[in-house]
Amino acid sequence: MGNVKSLLKLIPQIELIVFEDEADYINGSKTPCKIEMIEKNLHKLDEGSKQFYKLFKSFYENNKISPNKLVKDGDIIDVGEKLRVIATPGHTMGHMSLYIDKYKLLIAGDLFMKEDNKITTCPKVLNYNQEIYLNSLKKIKDFPIERVICYHGGDFLGFPLVK
Repeated sequence: MGNVKSLLKLIPQIELIVFEDEADYINGSKTPCKIEMIEKNLHKLDEGSKQFYKLFKSFYENNKISPNKLVKDGDIIDVGEKLRVIATPGHTMGHMSLYIDKYKLLIAGDLFMKEDNKITTCPKVLNYNQEIYLNSLKKIKDFPIERVICYHGGDFLGFPLVK
């Protein structure tokens, strides 16, 4: 979400396609779940954490944007290649991944991370709901994945998952 406004300024013809459960958080009509979680515990935070919260909240407030198109689990996005939408909530409640059958490629977003040239799961502390996140991992286990692109860490060829 953080780079979308900048990308649209550089390439305004990009169509912003968003998973339907995430749209209200991106356009600002709902407060992001992680902000709500912090706000419930704001009275318990030290000053440094409160400053981080202010930056985090400001980030969301300054990056609201309305999507051009909404998608749901199982939809196909045709951009020359066919991208299969896979609902993979847990990191956020509207997180999605995309799968391209032809290349056995999973565009994982924040479902996985690449660290030290290994694929790892997203740390529990970064997930909105760990149980739902773990169910999302189970959901993709039967896909024949040979390559993964992660938001954190980039491209990974081969798919031995390291926990």
